[in-house]
Amino acid sequence: MEIAIPIPGFNMRKTLGITTLILMIMMAGEVLAGSKNAQVRVVPAVEQAMLYPEIGYELKTQYATIIYEKEEQLQQFNKRVSLGSLSYLNPKRNKNSITVVDKVKNKLDVIVERVKTILDMFPGDLKFRIMLLPSDANIQKIYRYKYQKSVDYIAFYSPEEKTIFISVNDIKLEVLAHELAHVILDHYFAVSPPVKIHEVLAQFVENHLKD
Repeated sequence: MEIAIPIPGFNMRKTLGITTLILMIMMAGEVLAGSKNAQVRVVPAVEQAMLYPEIGYELKTQYATIIYEKEEQLQQFNKRVSLGSLSYLNPKRNKNSITVVDKVKNKLDVIVERVKTILDMFPGDLKFRIMLLPSDANIQKIYRYKYQKSVDYIAFYSPEEKTIFISVNDIKLEVLAHELAHVILDHYFAVSPPVKIHEVLAQFVENHLKD
């Protein structure tokens, strides 16, 4: 059985902010998981957050589910992640009437395909999430809670939750491709390679993205 922990009586997203809410859900999950009498499987934090419509929006692409708090964040993501010289790979690039939602869906899938090609890895079960957050401070707060380590990251991939956390204020094409490389490596290998190998290959993708 799966359960989630709602906090009734107010709009959680507006009152707490999405980062604080995610952290609260994480902590609630840990309490349940640590209980001797618990007879439930605790849903991962991001999955729990997705159960509540008031937390934000959800956009599905061929490979990813993008979660964001405000429509402006999706617009900012679309603006900052520019395909540039890779635009020729986007089959719908010349359609002037295309919406921001369509642009993001097409763009993300193009980048995923490009990263798979560079790595020469094509996992058949590639499904993951992208959580758009307002700033690097949000990213660092979540990372510090999850891994008890202070970092200056603007994005990171959590293999436990199959989720990329991204600051929309700081994201750019190369950073997204780097994190997508981690996703593909995680899905490709039955036993994930060491962290150093992950980083070498992710950096390789970043360096050869526009070759």
